[in-house]
Amino acid sequence: MANHSAVTPLTRRNFLKIVGIGGAVVSTIGIRRTSAQGAAPDPNVKATLTIFDFGDTNAQKVYKNAIARFNKRFPNVTVRDDYSPFPNGWGQYINNLKTRTASGLVPDVIAMAIEGVRATITQGLVLPLDDFIAGDATSKDYLKDVAPALHDALKLDGKTYYLTR
Repeated sequence: MANHSAVTPLTRRNFLKIVGIGGAVVSTIGIRRTSAQGAAPDPNVKATLTIFDFGDTNAQKVYKNAIARFNKRFPNVTVRDDYSPFPNGWGQYINNLKTRTASGLVPDVIAMAIEGVRATITQGLVLPLDDFIAGDATSKDYLKDVAPALHDALKLDGKTYYLTR
């Protein structure tokens, strides 16, 4: 996992609540949970957030706009966008994620289309979110609005690994 000891961590809920990343499926890998999950996020929080995403030039504009909106509200959060041009298949994108992870470049948030969900779960590239969801009323309410078939597609063995946006 990434070393975030020098910064104040953001919660998964706050990031997902604040940033709208198009229709991408978002998984939060390395953002640590804090005891202040129920509180509104501190606009003065200092942190670094790394996002691993993909797409064409239009998708890149969506990500850049989302990051700009996020930084208006949280100006002290450095968002590093490890953007990858649209991959030559999901195998290449997942191998790139595996290489980065093995090198210690673990992203906090990844964008993943449904085609890559099972591979990233079975290869141990993402962590289950169930403990986080169980302790977070906003996440539970959010999931009530997600179609069960879509939520089930983001699970393996009954554990939730991704949240859709």
